[in-house]
Amino acid sequence: MRTIYLVRHAEPDTGGKKVYLGQKDVPLTPAGEAQAVRLSGYFAGRRLDGIFCSPLRRTFATARILAETSGHTAVKIRPVPGLMEMDLGRWDGLSFDEIRAAYPAEYEARGRAIGRYVTPGGESYEQAGARFAKAFEAILAETAGDLLVVAHAGVIRAFLCMLTGTDIDGLQRFQIPYASVTELRETCSPDAGAERFRSYVPVTIGMCPGEDVGDT
Repeated sequence: MRTIYLVRHAEPDTGGKKVYLGQKDVPLTPAGEAQAVRLSGYFAGRRLDGIFCSPLRRTFATARILAETSGHTAVKIRPVPGLMEMDLGRWDGLSFDEIRAAYPAEYEARGRAIGRYVTPGGESYEQAGARFAKAFEAILAETAGDLLVVAHAGVIRAFLCMLTGTDIDGLQRFQIPYASVTELRETCSPDAGAERFRSYVPVTIGMCPGEDVGDT
C-alpha cells in the first residue's frame, strides 16, 4: 500500500507582514529554509519514489531542500500547476486589515461561508480543492510507490475536507503549520477511474518536525 506525504511549504517571505497569500510568488525566508532543513530529518531513511510540488518558488524551494538534505537527490522534482494555492484575485498579498477596510461587505460574506466564498477575481477554497484533487489524481495515475507532494495550506485543507467528508466551510479545523507533514495512506487497491484519491485516508494531520502527534 502506498503512502503520500503532503507537506506545506516552509515560511514565505512576505516582508514581515501577515498577509493573505495565494498565488503571489515569493521565496522562503532564511527561517523558512531552516524549517525545511529540520523537516528533512522526517524523510531521511524513508522511501520516496517521486517528488511533486506547486511551481511557486516557496514550494519548489521547500521540495529542493527536503530532497537535498534527506538523501533523495536522485528523485526528480516535478512542478504541477494544479497543486498551486487558491487564486485570491485582488486580495492576494493584502493584510486582513486591508481587506476588511477595502472590501467590508465581501469580507463579511466570506466569514459566513469561508469555504464556498469566491474571492474577487479569484476562486473559492472549494474550487481550489477540486483543482488540487484533479492534479492529485493525475499524479497517482502515472506513478507507483510512496510520494512527497509539497503544496499549500489552503488547498491541503480543502482536499482533507474531501477525504474526510468534512463540510468545506469547516476547513479551518485542519491545522496545517509551515513545514508540516500530513500523511495519507492507501486503504485498498484503488479501482481505475475517477476519484482514485478517495482510497487514501489521513493517518496524521499537520505533524510538525520533532513532534510525535496524531490527528489535530
